Amino acid sequence: MAQRLEPAEQPLETTVLPIALVARRAGLGSGNSLRAHMCTAFGISPAA
Repeated sequence: MAQRLEPAEQPLETTVLPIALVARRAGLGSGNSLRAHMCTAFGISPAA
């Protein structure tokens, strides 16, 4: 899962792209999926 979270980290930190778009581009399907995986992996959820 870390391999899919890595490509999502930079756009979340450096752009204003919607979380759902970043999730789809990283292969995670949805913003909810990205949030859940980030909470599991890092203990935090991305902020909009």
